[in-house]
Amino acid sequence: MAKASGTIDMKSLKEGHDDASTKATAYITAIDQNGIKVHAENNPNLNYTKINAEGMEVHQNVSGTDTIVASFGSSGSRIGRNANGKSRTEIGSSGMQIIQKANNTDTQIANLGYGQGTSIDGGTSTAPYYTLGRRLNGSTVGNYSFAEGIDTTAKGYASHASGVGTIARNRQFVIGEYNIEDTDDKYSFIIGGGYLNSDENEYIRKNLLTVENITGDITVGNHATPIGYIEYVGTTGTDIYSAANTSKRLLSVRLYNGVWVVQCQARFQPSASGANYTAISFNETSASTAWHDRRHSNGAYATQHNLTTIVYVGNEVGYSTYYLNGSTTTAGTWIADNDNCRSIMAVRIV
Repeated sequence: MAKASGTIDMKSLKEGHDDASTKATAYITAIDQNGIKVHAENNPNLNYTKINAEGMEVHQNVSGTDTIVASFGSSGSRIGRNANGKSRTEIGSSGMQIIQKANNTDTQIANLGYGQGTSIDGGTSTAPYYTLGRRLNGSTVGNYSFAEGIDTTAKGYASHASGVGTIARNRQFVIGEYNIEDTDDKYSFIIGGGYLNSDENEYIRKNLLTVENITGDITVGNHATPIGYIEYVGTTGTDIYSAANTSKRLLSVRLYNGVWVVQCQARFQPSASGANYTAISFNETSASTAWHDRRHSNGAYATQHNLTTIVYVGNEVGYSTYYLNGSTTTAGTWIADNDNCRSIMAVRIV
């Protein structure tokens, strides 16, 4: 046995080193092609550290079993026992995992991952992703996505799925249970209210609340009323031609339950000089005879119409469709916007 009081000359050390200052003895054995084994007792199979070209392993005798409690190498690092009832942390090229093992089954507690996922343009690229709990097995992973809970899917770029069985797409935050997947990427925030039908072994998915990502409108329940929402469902372009002595539907909108203040704007450009009579209406009938803001003019210049009205919508399905109509006695063109402003503006007041 070689002895020294300080540094150890690895070239001359064959069997061990007795440090007189601490009375601790370090033994080095098995210096061969398999590496070096360093142990603190005169028993190379009790507790020891193995070092070779691939890295380092720390072994501990646990109830008579040789157990790796830590390893460090080119393929990654692991800290903790790989035994029943023990947790471990693994760090490698694909990120870091915290794993609990019980009854010979590994359960992931957390994962700071790095790998292929859905990118901002809908393709795939390599980027981080984060998990607390368990993602749905085999589910798509979004770049910079965050999944927490049980069997959640954060499949879109910068998405966040939380709870049980929720699905989040691009830039969405979804909580609750078993929401309806938003395949149109219409919502920024969703609360899921579905459940697992154990009798049929199927998921019953539904939404309790949604928030649209452009308008900010909120829908509560499957058939609830959005707050302050107007939806254009008809023509909104310019240059809507109308023949003489006819009426023309300029556009249609969908107003949801509540009381609205609505402002309508439209212009009519006669196709020839002469007397012309025009009017507009805003109601639930596309071929209305209840005209408002009537105008009579001579010549070939445009007639501007403005109408402000209060509309009450009460409908069991949640909305009603209203129409902006134009009536004229001469041929010409209706223009359904004014100075690049839309021809209907609505504010929900109740």
